[in-house]
Amino acid sequence: EEKPQVKVAEAAYGTPVIDGEQDSVWNSTNYNVFDNVVGTDSTFYKGWFKVLWDEENMYLLAIVEDDVFSNDYEPYSMWQGDGIQIAICSADERLKSSATFSEIGIGKLKGRNVMWRYQTQTMYNNATSNLKSNVELETGESSVENLNGKYVYRARIPWTEFFGGDIKMDENTQLGFSVLLNDNDGNGRRGWVEYCSGIGMNKNPAQYGLMTLVK
Repeated sequence: EEKPQVKVAEAAYGTPVIDGEQDSVWNSTNYNVFDNVVGTDSTFYKGWFKVLWDEENMYLLAIVEDDVFSNDYEPYSMWQGDGIQIAICSADERLKSSATFSEIGIGKLKGRNVMWRYQTQTMYNNATSNLKSNVELETGESSVENLNGKYVYRARIPWTEFFGGDIKMDENTQLGFSVLLNDNDGNGRRGWVEYCSGIGMNKNPAQYGLMTLVK
């Protein structure tokens, strides 16, 4: 029986400024394409993203082609509108039958930039992480803006928001990783485009890809 091919991405080391400009440090890392379409029309809705990392944070840059941006939901249900969902677990955890993971949403709701933790894990620093599910992130920063007809998402998410405790990341760490873009043109969620599965259709870390932190 053939195992499904696992996507393996690399995140380059770097600390960009999340300020509305595309910091040149992003040039050091690779493009990744949202290439699996579920329920929406990729003619009008498509995008790509990049990931950077340092010891304290993960950084995400995504450029999205979308004919209509719509998200008037409350933070806990913002997955129904335009926005990003990103999920991470350890590489070892990914294939466990009861794998734990953290999933965070990134969006702009009624003019306000929001990051929301839907689900959480405590596999690092299990006794001290104290991470809660279904809460707005207290640290990190994000922005969503329209530039030249495309929507640009930028985010700095501390690793502690994924793993709790005082976790720091090291070179060559490998993580289970998935990210998707939800699509809503004003009449409800149409579907999404994803880089890997395991978020939108069901919560299944075994369907994540892998991301290696490199220098």
